[in-house]
Amino acid sequence: MIAPAFHFSALSDFCQVFINNTLTLVQQLRKNRDGTPVEVFSKMRLLALDNICEIAMGFKVDALNNPNHDYIRAVEDVSHMVMQRIVKPWYWNDLIFFLLPEGRKHWRDLNTIFELTDKAISNGKQKRTNKNSKISKEPDSKLEEDDDVGRKKSAFIDILLQASETDSIKLTDEDLRDEVNTFMFGGFDTAANSMSFTLFLLGLHPEIQEKCHQELYDIFQDSDRRPTMGDLQKM
Repeated sequence: MIAPAFHFSALSDFCQVFINNTLTLVQQLRKNRDGTPVEVFSKMRLLALDNICEIAMGFKVDALNNPNHDYIRAVEDVSHMVMQRIVKPWYWNDLIFFLLPEGRKHWRDLNTIFELTDKAISNGKQKRTNKNSKISKEPDSKLEEDDDVGRKKSAFIDILLQASETDSIKLTDEDLRDEVNTFMFGGFDTAANSMSFTLFLLGLHPEIQEKCHQELYDIFQDSDRRPTMGDLQKM
């Protein structure tokens, strides 16, 4: 059902999302050109969260510019508490855990996340209802929203909603919320870890870093144009 969300052509539609968020990160890192140390992992988590929120739920949280947003704080705290519950046996029992101050805070954080996901589901359904209404009235009109390079793109939640309308098994709002949250938590932390470790290894091996720089120069030369999916295939 969700296979279309991971097709290469579908992911390529979000190329500009990755580029826009990466450029925001680069602008922030340029402020540290004086040699001031940068805590890379936190930056990578915010970048990954910006990317996956727009891909999964179809809206921007602007985590890089707004790291204290309630949703971002809730995601960070929930991720931390999940690990704490693994290593602390006295947190294993739900009945006991949710009576503790830590458990009550964890529940509030979950509700913060669920509220935003539910809002994304509601907005997605409303958008599909409006689109279907326009199709019946204006069958020849252009209804898909295009990104800044003219490609049509659908967030993960849009693909789930579309599949839910056509498959024999209907998804409830709770099912949709679970799918989106699983995609979110399964994706952004692993992506942040991978990017952070890649930067660490490049810093540890300057000769490899130089090869990467040369490869980029061979593709872009002295141009300041934006990257494309075609450039990725040359790397």
